[in-house]
Amino acid sequence: MKTKLFLFGFVFVYVWISLPLGMGYHVSWALEATLWQKFKWYIITGLSENYALKLVLSSISMVIYNFLFKRYKHKKIAVCPLRFRVQNK
Repeated sequence: MKTKLFLFGFVFVYVWISLPLGMGYHVSWALEATLWQKFKWYIITGLSENYALKLVLSSISMVIYNFLFKRYKHKKIAVCPLRFRVQNK
């Protein structure tokens, strides 16, 4: 496995899973709460809640991705995700 690819993908997947996306906690904010306080709370809560599950899911997804990437690279087949077709080099 390529270490840089694994770490970058791991962080990307972890942050993507941590985004609120309209699900999760709803907080009734006081009128005095600033946008910075709300933003900081959502970031801290999103990254820290259920972190063990997110770590496992991110690791599994990157292992699967790296396995498939290595398999396609070994066969010298380029996968074009925008057109959803396989092209031979």
